[in-house]
Amino acid sequence: MSLSHTPINDATLTDADLLLEMLDQAHRMIVNFAHKYGFDIDDLQQEAALVMLETLPKMPAIAHPLPYLQRAIHNHLYSLLRDRGQVSLSLDVPIADDMTETFADELMQLDLVVDEAAEDAHQHALYTAMRTLDLDSQVYLREVYALNAYNPVPPYWPYRATRSNLRKNVGRRALRGLRKNDALRQAVCG
Repeated sequence: MSLSHTPINDATLTDADLLLEMLDQAHRMIVNFAHKYGFDIDDLQQEAALVMLETLPKMPAIAHPLPYLQRAIHNHLYSLLRDRGQVSLSLDVPIADDMTETFADELMQLDLVVDEAAEDAHQHALYTAMRTLDLDSQVYLREVYALNAYNPVPPYWPYRATRSNLRKNVGRRALRGLRKNDALRQAVCG
Protein backbone atom coordinates (compact mmCIF):
# COMPACT_ATOMS: atom_id res chain seq x y z
CA MET A 1 0.00 0.00 0.00
CA SER A 2 1.84 3.05 -1.23
CA LEU A 3 0.81 6.36 0.22
CA SER A 4 3.07 8.46 -1.97
CA HIS A 5 1.01 10.90 -4.00
CA THR A 6 3.81 13.21 -5.14
CA PRO A 7 7.16 11.93 -6.35
CA ILE A 8 10.03 13.42 -4.38
CA ASN A 9 13.73 12.81 -4.19
CA ASP A 10 14.26 11.30 -0.72
CA ALA A 11 18.00 11.84 -0.78
CA THR A 12 17.71 15.64 -0.80
CA LEU A 13 15.43 15.93 2.25
CA THR A 14 16.67 17.04 5.65
CA ASP A 15 15.47 15.24 8.77
CA ALA A 16 12.80 17.87 9.52
CA ASP A 17 11.53 17.85 5.94
CA LEU A 18 11.53 14.07 5.96
CA LEU A 19 9.44 13.97 9.15
CA LEU A 20 6.91 16.44 7.82
CA GLU A 21 6.67 14.68 4.47
CA MET A 22 6.25 11.29 6.12
CA LEU A 23 3.57 12.56 8.50
CA ASP A 24 1.75 14.00 5.50
CA GLN A 25 1.99 10.72 3.57
CA ALA A 26 1.08 8.56 6.59
CA HIS A 27 -2.01 10.65 7.41
CA ARG A 28 -4.37 8.50 5.31
CA MET A 29 -2.98 5.29 6.79
CA ILE A 30 -3.35 6.66 10.33
CA VAL A 31 -6.92 7.89 9.73
CA ASN A 32 -7.96 4.53 8.23
CA PHE A 33 -6.35 2.64 11.11
CA ALA A 34 -8.03 4.88 13.70
CA HIS A 35 -11.46 4.43 12.14
CA LYS A 36 -11.05 0.68 11.70
CA TYR A 37 -9.88 -0.08 15.25
CA GLY A 38 -11.42 2.75 17.28
CA PHE A 39 -8.32 4.81 18.12
CA ASP A 40 -8.06 8.59 18.36
CA ILE A 41 -6.47 10.08 15.21
CA ASP A 42 -4.45 12.70 17.10
CA ASP A 43 -3.01 10.09 19.46
CA LEU A 44 -1.95 7.92 16.53
CA GLN A 45 -0.34 10.89 14.76
CA GLN A 46 1.65 11.64 17.91
CA GLU A 47 2.68 7.98 18.11
CA ALA A 48 3.74 8.09 14.44
CA ALA A 49 5.85 11.19 15.06
CA LEU A 50 7.52 9.52 18.05
CA VAL A 51 8.21 6.38 16.02
CA MET A 52 9.85 8.44 13.29
CA LEU A 53 11.95 10.38 15.79
CA GLU A 54 13.09 7.10 17.36
CA THR A 55 13.66 5.38 14.02
CA LEU A 56 15.60 8.11 12.19
CA PRO A 57 18.84 7.79 14.21
CA LYS A 58 18.75 4.00 13.96
CA MET A 59 17.82 3.91 10.29
CA PRO A 60 20.44 2.66 7.86
CA ALA A 61 21.71 5.03 5.19
CA ILE A 62 19.34 4.29 2.35
CA ALA A 63 18.43 6.26 -0.73
CA HIS A 64 14.66 6.16 -0.11
CA PRO A 65 13.90 6.36 3.63
CA LEU A 66 10.15 7.07 3.29
CA PRO A 67 9.07 3.43 2.74
CA TYR A 68 11.28 2.38 5.67
CA LEU A 69 9.63 4.93 7.96
CA GLN A 70 6.19 4.03 6.64
CA ARG A 71 6.75 0.36 7.54
CA ALA A 72 8.04 1.38 10.98
CA ILE A 73 4.85 3.38 11.59
CA HIS A 74 2.68 0.53 10.28
CA ASN A 75 4.37 -2.01 12.56
CA HIS A 76 4.06 0.30 15.58
CA LEU A 77 0.35 0.89 14.95
CA TYR A 78 -0.31 -2.83 14.91
CA SER A 79 1.80 -3.32 18.04
CA LEU A 80 -0.45 -0.73 19.73
CA LEU A 81 -3.45 -2.78 18.64
CA ARG A 82 -1.92 -5.96 20.05
CA ASP A 83 -0.96 -4.26 23.30
CA ARG A 84 -4.43 -2.83 23.76
CA GLY A 85 -5.66 -6.43 24.12
CA GLN A 86 -7.99 -7.58 26.84
CA VAL A 87 -8.72 -5.62 29.96
CA SER A 88 -7.40 -7.52 32.94
CA LEU A 89 -9.98 -8.64 35.46
CA SER A 90 -9.21 -8.70 39.14
CA LEU A 91 -10.73 -11.40 41.31
CA ASP A 92 -11.07 -8.93 44.19
CA VAL A 93 -13.37 -6.55 42.30
CA PRO A 94 -17.10 -6.82 43.05
CA ILE A 95 -19.12 -8.60 40.36
CA ALA A 96 -21.51 -5.65 40.03
CA ASP A 97 -21.49 -2.11 41.37
CA ASP A 98 -24.29 -2.76 43.86
CA MET A 99 -22.88 -6.10 45.11
CA THR A 100 -20.21 -6.90 47.66
CA GLU A 101 -19.60 -10.42 46.34
CA THR A 102 -16.39 -10.81 44.32
CA PHE A 103 -15.26 -13.27 41.69
CA ALA A 104 -12.95 -14.84 44.27
CA ASP A 105 -15.99 -15.58 46.45
CA GLU A 106 -17.69 -17.26 43.49
CA LEU A 107 -14.66 -19.46 42.90
CA MET A 108 -14.56 -20.51 46.55
CA GLN A 109 -18.21 -21.59 46.38
CA LEU A 110 -17.61 -23.96 43.49
CA ASP A 111 -17.45 -27.50 44.69
CA LEU A 112 -15.13 -29.40 42.38
CA VAL A 113 -15.65 -33.12 42.73
CA VAL A 114 -13.34 -35.35 40.77
CA ASP A 115 -14.07 -39.03 40.55
CA GLU A 116 -10.58 -40.51 40.70
CA ALA A 117 -11.74 -44.04 39.89
CA ALA A 118 -13.54 -42.91 36.74
CA GLU A 119 -10.55 -40.85 35.64
CA ASP A 120 -8.25 -43.84 36.15
CA ALA A 121 -10.62 -46.08 34.18
CA HIS A 122 -10.70 -43.57 31.30
CA GLN A 123 -6.93 -43.29 31.31
CA HIS A 124 -6.48 -47.07 31.37
CA ALA A 125 -8.93 -47.48 28.46
CA LEU A 126 -7.13 -44.78 26.47
CA TYR A 127 -3.69 -46.29 27.06
CA THR A 128 -4.95 -49.77 26.18
CA ALA A 129 -6.47 -48.43 22.97
CA MET A 130 -3.26 -46.57 22.13
CA ARG A 131 -1.23 -49.78 22.48
CA THR A 132 -3.18 -51.25 19.54
CA LEU A 133 -1.94 -48.44 17.27
CA ASP A 134 1.31 -48.37 15.35
CA LEU A 135 4.32 -46.82 17.04
CA ASP A 136 4.26 -43.59 14.99
CA SER A 137 0.66 -42.96 16.01
CA GLN A 138 1.44 -43.60 19.68
CA VAL A 139 4.33 -41.14 19.61
CA TYR A 140 2.17 -38.56 17.81
CA LEU A 141 -0.65 -38.82 20.36
CA ARG A 142 1.79 -38.63 23.25
CA GLU A 143 3.39 -35.45 21.89
CA VAL A 144 0.23 -33.65 20.76
CA TYR A 145 -1.88 -34.37 23.84
CA ALA A 146 1.00 -34.22 26.37
CA LEU A 147 0.45 -37.76 27.64
CA ASN A 148 3.78 -37.81 29.42
CA ALA A 149 2.87 -40.75 31.65
CA TYR A 150 2.32 -42.96 28.59
CA ASN A 151 5.28 -44.86 27.17
CA PRO A 152 4.76 -45.94 23.53
CA VAL A 153 5.26 -49.64 22.89
CA PRO A 154 5.48 -51.52 19.60
CA PRO A 155 2.17 -53.19 18.72
CA TYR A 156 1.76 -56.96 18.87
CA TRP A 157 0.86 -57.26 15.21
CA PRO A 158 3.60 -57.11 12.54
CA TYR A 159 4.44 -53.58 11.51
CA ARG A 160 3.53 -52.82 7.94
CA ALA A 161 5.05 -49.91 6.11
CA THR A 162 2.66 -47.03 5.59
CA ARG A 163 2.53 -44.90 2.50
CA SER A 164 3.08 -41.66 4.28
CA ASN A 165 4.46 -40.80 7.68
CA LEU A 166 3.69 -37.11 7.34
CA ARG A 167 2.61 -35.68 10.68
CA LYS A 168 -0.94 -34.92 9.53
CA ASN A 169 -1.39 -38.42 8.11
CA VAL A 170 -0.06 -40.02 11.28
CA GLY A 171 -2.48 -37.92 13.32
CA ARG A 172 -5.44 -38.89 11.15
CA ARG A 173 -4.47 -42.54 11.31
CA ALA A 174 -4.13 -42.36 15.11
CA LEU A 175 -7.50 -40.69 15.68
CA ARG A 176 -9.21 -43.06 13.25
CA GLY A 177 -7.74 -46.01 15.16
CA LEU A 178 -8.97 -44.62 18.49
CA ARG A 179 -12.48 -44.05 17.08
CA LYS A 180 -12.68 -47.71 16.05
CA ASN A 181 -11.85 -48.96 19.55
CA ASP A 182 -15.09 -50.11 21.21
CA ALA A 183 -13.61 -50.48 24.69
CA LEU A 184 -12.45 -46.87 24.67
CA ARG A 185 -15.84 -45.66 23.43
CA GLN A 186 -17.64 -47.56 26.22
CA ALA A 187 -15.27 -46.24 28.90
CA VAL A 188 -15.62 -42.63 27.86
CA CYS A 189 -19.30 -42.53 26.85
CA GLY A 190 -20.56 -44.52 29.74
